Amino acid sequence: MRVLKNKVIVFDLDGTLLGANNEIIGGTETLNCLDSLQQMGWTLAICTGRLDHDILKIEEQYKLKIEHRISQNGAVCMKGQQLIATLIDKQEAINIYKEIQKEDIRIELNTVSNRYWKSERDPAFPSELYDSHIICKDFDKLILYQPAVLFLVIGTEDKLRSIETYINTTYQKTKAVMTSSTSLEIMHKDASKGNAVKMLYPKSEVYAIGDSPNDFDMFPIAKKGYLVANKPCQFPCAQKESILEALKDIIKINKEDKMKTLFIPLDERPCNYNFPLMIAQSNQQIELVEPDKSFLGHKKKPAQVEYFKQFIDENIEGCDNCIISIDMIVYGGLIPSRLHYLSETDALQRLELIKYLKQLKPQIKIYAYHCIMRAPSYNSSEEEPDYYESYGFALFRRKYLLDLKKRHGLNQKEKDELLGIDIPQEIITDYEQRRLFNTKINLKVIDFLEAGYLDFLVIPQDDSSPYGYTAISQKIVINALKEKRLDQKVMIYPGADEVGLSLLARAYHEYYHLEPKVYPFYASVLGPMIIPKYEDRPMYESLKSHVRVCKAKLVNNPQDADVVLAINSPGKIMQEAFIDKNDLDVTYTSYRYLLAFAEQIQDYINSGYHVALCDSAFSNGGDLQLIEYLDELNILDQLVSYAGWNTNCNSLGTTLSQAFIGQENVINNLCYRLIEDVFYQAIVRKEVVENDLPHKGLSYYDFKDQQTDVENIIKKKLQTNFGHLHLSQRYPFNITKIYMPWKRMFEIGMEIKL
Repeated sequence: MRVLKNKVIVFDLDGTLLGANNEIIGGTETLNCLDSLQQMGWTLAICTGRLDHDILKIEEQYKLKIEHRISQNGAVCMKGQQLIATLIDKQEAINIYKEIQKEDIRIELNTVSNRYWKSERDPAFPSELYDSHIICKDFDKLILYQPAVLFLVIGTEDKLRSIETYINTTYQKTKAVMTSSTSLEIMHKDASKGNAVKMLYPKSEVYAIGDSPNDFDMFPIAKKGYLVANKPCQFPCAQKESILEALKDIIKINKEDKMKTLFIPLDERPCNYNFPLMIAQSNQQIELVEPDKSFLGHKKKPAQVEYFKQFIDENIEGCDNCIISIDMIVYGGLIPSRLHYLSETDALQRLELIKYLKQLKPQIKIYAYHCIMRAPSYNSSEEEPDYYESYGFALFRRKYLLDLKKRHGLNQKEKDELLGIDIPQEIITDYEQRRLFNTKINLKVIDFLEAGYLDFLVIPQDDSSPYGYTAISQKIVINALKEKRLDQKVMIYPGADEVGLSLLARAYHEYYHLEPKVYPFYASVLGPMIIPKYEDRPMYESLKSHVRVCKAKLVNNPQDADVVLAINSPGKIMQEAFIDKNDLDVTYTSYRYLLAFAEQIQDYINSGYHVALCDSAFSNGGDLQLIEYLDELNILDQLVSYAGWNTNCNSLGTTLSQAFIGQENVINNLCYRLIEDVFYQAIVRKEVVENDLPHKGLSYYDFKDQQTDVENIIKKKLQTNFGHLHLSQRYPFNITKIYMPWKRMFEIGMEIKL
């Protein structure tokens, strides 16, 4: 569980948390409520008139985890070891003391750490858990040489009222406040509980609990204030019998406050349909509404796009935001976007659904994404037009070389290669017309963003390359964005299947006013600069995009981070996960020390950091050796998230989304990803393709009538592999179902049960 500092409970001590004998009001039940709220992600802060050391004593005695300690009615704030103090102006303090000492009163001077008295005091007043009082007869020198936080003046009500009036009408930087009929506090005019809370939590959702007038100024800046005393208060607040009742109310509000998101995925595969639901279900504050899967098509068969208006009409009520794949609502899915023969008129008509949604509910936030059409560098018609089986690589390479020629020129070998590429013109025309169509729709979507129909847009590059079709399309889109000055509302980077997850994280952060901080570290010194397979930029540049699209920030040290992101990078080059060990590039060991990386993860976890793992050492699968190291160190189950599938960006978006959103039952999703990303993609898939399928007369793309048999083989092998982990002894997940969503070996769907 991570604590993202967006929701804060600030409460007073005396009369609020503590009774007359310094016991917890509500006892164990109150402490359990505080613990439950912390488990939900709330931050606790104490704000009291006592000195800081008394807060520490309470924290220690009752094992509370307090984020900020606010003492002396807001004049002193402590964040760990960081001190923020609002001191009385030195000259005004000297002048005030000269005047008030003439009266028949008792004066205490507080510094940050001590109470100073001119003579022995009644130990019962003020009552301290830690006795910090010091007898000092020479207050003149004390005020001169010590930082004065406040004066506490004890006397009759008449005399104190007179002093109060004198201070408040004479001095510019100092104020006096009656705290009882016999006590008066003199402090800097800006020192107050309310100002301290406002300073420490400027962007947070604050709930304040108090019982006395010096607590009241917290209520106006709080989303909700609770008064746990029968006293008049000039500010709106809820009156409760005790802090326990206030905490119960906050827990109830927390459970009822859900972000409801309408989600139209990129396609029907588990990575786009199931993963967002799995991550959303790990957080009680999210309700995700997805379309009926039966309407979403299958691979090359497009979705029933006319259904989406009905889906919106039936489910939009109560939704706070929407995440929409443009590829789905216009073409009927990712693969159909590469095969269609839509007219521009029909496509634009389908795009009008965005306008309809915004007009139907103007206040709703719409997050959308539309892919730059990919150009695979291999021959296969599995996800492309039929001619890609024979001309796929040639189409890719031809445009790659033409683009390289235009930008940098070609050497003789490259010139000869270009001249030797022979593709029928009708194929080039068909392919490039569809790519041009894709670019036109991207430009139209940008127009929608400019007009206010969209609130945020991602234009991902599906399997990108630094030269060729995707790079050319990207340049056109970037130029349009620059011209319209929309750079702040659009992200363009490599990716596709993880974008829905990233936008879900962004929606969550914007809804709950969060901006989590991420500190990354890599397994290899070259890691940040490596350009992964199927991508067009260094790993660190992709990281910047993925963190930003989630509405998060990168930080330079772990102390400032909500999430420490461990990136398992290759040593120098990225290879496929299923590569034979004998063919493994030597830099996987010579350019990185994997055990040291695992131990670094262990150190961060043992130090209390929330560590997420992006396993990008290989493409299309996780790094078994790293997982075994973490398992041997008994920290695998302490990761807040893990992903290591397909591309580096797929893994980044997935693990970051889970790390940001996941609050409950994180282990379910963690084990799911380990089983699929490590054991299926990197190990079992290869075994089945090379051994089991040939034995049965089957192939990667053709299971004939034996799909159930293949699924059972995979299930058994995965269960066995998972069982080899120490983790499985603590979390004995049972794989109850395996299915092949596109009837091929590339991806699987799973159901697991503890």
